[in-house]
Amino acid sequence: MLGITANPAGPWSAQAARNFLMNTDTTRLKFLIRDRGGQSTDAFDVVFADAGPRVMESPAQAPKMNARCERIIGTLRRELLEEHAHPE
Repeated sequence: MLGITANPAGPWSAQAARNFLMNTDTTRLKFLIRDRGGQSTDAFDVVFADAGPRVMESPAQAPKMNARCERIIGTLRRELLEEHAHPE
């Protein structure tokens, strides 16, 4: 199971962050830029802050910045997650 949900909430996102970090080398990770969605809570930020990278929110009222973040997330989802969800 990949831990995918249609309705991510704060606790789910924090657990997903912990799961991600279990298999990730964060020594070269300096920043994590996230949007201001409700699923990214303080608990989510703490998980990454404890691992080393500085957590930064995308700027308020900057729709072009959020669009770029969403584009990257969409690309990662299509290229990494969907490939594993439907093995050939």
